Amino acid sequence: MAVHGEDKRSLFESCRLSASNFLLSDRDVRHLIKDRVGMITQLCGTICDEAELSKVDRG
Repeated sequence: MAVHGEDKRSLFESCRLSASNFLLSDRDVRHLIKDRVGMITQLCGTICDEAELSKVDRG
């Protein structure tokens, strides 16, 4: 699915650039992205533990 123009990559930047299509300000989207990155960072270890991933597979 193209989020911004013809760009189909799943990147936060693509989402940020399309913010106005969803009636969101750049500031609001930056805040949402910061929150999501924080959540991913916080939960990554726990999720990898639950999936029993090796250190190599954790990246």
